[in-house]
Amino acid sequence: MRIAHHTITWGGVVGDPTGVTSIKDLYYRSHGSIIEAVRDIGAVGYEGTEVFDGNLAAIADDPQPFLDTLAATGVELVSVYSGANFVYADVLPDEMARLRRACELARQFGASRLVVGGGARRAMGTPEGTTVGSARHLTRWSTSRPSTGWKPATTLTCRPSWSPRTSSTGS
Repeated sequence: MRIAHHTITWGGVVGDPTGVTSIKDLYYRSHGSIIEAVRDIGAVGYEGTEVFDGNLAAIADDPQPFLDTLAATGVELVSVYSGANFVYADVLPDEMARLRRACELARQFGASRLVVGGGARRAMGTPEGTTVGSARHLTRWSTSRPSTGWKPATTLTCRPSWSPRTSSTGS
């Protein structure tokens, strides 16, 4: 079986500060270096990793150092995680635009999956219908791009290149 490790543990998770005034730019990010994380992940034997969309957005104009690190360590970028504020119907168009950008980033960096988190917490708890609404928005998202080759699922798949396998040792 192939096992991957998320880069979130290198510095914890933060939100991109531009998201304070712009929902379409509200990405999650690991506060630590994703290059250092991938080196550490590869050094202990993991074969893959997941990175936040915001970490990739931050290096989209200069991807080569990260891509070189993936190649040098033999670690595959398996997935990109993107949190979604599907509980707020009024920001849905901006959320969809941000998720489209996350798809572009996942493809640019060679990830085979986009993992979409479905909601935010509200101060007054979860109003009735929120879960159904979030599910409806996630379904809308997962079925809105038939021409991209992404298959609808809870974990959206770009291409079926990464799947669990059994090693020669059976582990």
